[in-house]
Amino acid sequence: MHVFIDATILVGFFDTAPGTLVDLEKLVTVLDTGRATLWLPENTKREFWKNRERNIRKAVVNFEQHRAMGKPPLLAREQPAFKQFAAACEAVEQQRRNIAALVKAEVQEQSTTADKIIRALFERARAINTDDEAIFTQGWRRALCHLPPGSKADIGDRLAWVGLLTCLPKAAALHIVSDDTDYRNEGFTDDIRPYLQAEWSTKNGGSVKLWHRISQFLADNFPDAANARDLERSIVAQELRHSRSFATTHATIARLERLGDFNDEQLRCLAEALVENNQVRNIRRDPDVARFYKNMLSKYSQHIDAALKSQVEGLLRDDP
Repeated sequence: MHVFIDATILVGFFDTAPGTLVDLEKLVTVLDTGRATLWLPENTKREFWKNRERNIRKAVVNFEQHRAMGKPPLLAREQPAFKQFAAACEAVEQQRRNIAALVKAEVQEQSTTADKIIRALFERARAINTDDEAIFTQGWRRALCHLPPGSKADIGDRLAWVGLLTCLPKAAALHIVSDDTDYRNEGFTDDIRPYLQAEWSTKNGGSVKLWHRISQFLADNFPDAANARDLERSIVAQELRHSRSFATTHATIARLERLGDFNDEQLRCLAEALVENNQVRNIRRDPDVARFYKNMLSKYSQHIDAALKSQVEGLLRDDP
């Protein structure tokens, strides 16, 4: 699975609703577990840094402009309780100024939570050199011909698209996360433009899908995780279930032991890994594998399906 995130999506994490940063953390986890590859065209990275301060300033100024007092009418000011109300509002305004100052300092130091997570994404991404002469020339030609993606003679989205066409492996399943109309179908759906879909299919041989938010992409492809840590547990449990070697089994067991706190679905997956996968079952008496499953039964016995638990217990008995 291959992912490209448009710069506007990344910049938006500095001014969107609370909780959206969790989506970025989930995506970092997906990348760390090898379930997806993030591609980062150089011009997209530049676009992010170019627009970061402007979006942050807009969000902070908007926060500062909302006054607790509002514009109270004279009749309200004449009320005996107004003085107390005004004092409370001033306390709120002082807190607002304090928070704004802290935000501005973090922005200056690039130490906001969004900065840290986006930097982590960039570190894990595979770079695409859109300054490459061949990629730039093709992007410029598309701009002159007004071919999608992009509006008028803008070259940015076209460079990213040509870079993806050039660098991704053949038959790649590409997921584009962008809320730009440049990628979007101009008809009656919000799918990707048919022109881009046909071009990707013809030149790459794979598939391409458009998502308007990272949360949509994650919910559709990784629906069983409430947070980044839980997502990692689900992914690693699936890796054990589909392990193809004893070495992979041992390595995956070590990761699972560090994670802990499994939900019912993850426990079912782990139990089935022992019952159904001979790359796990055949080394069930190795110390690390035996220890992990015995601890799992001891801690989560009531959360495992009775029939499945019975099979696990039978496999873990001392007799061959």
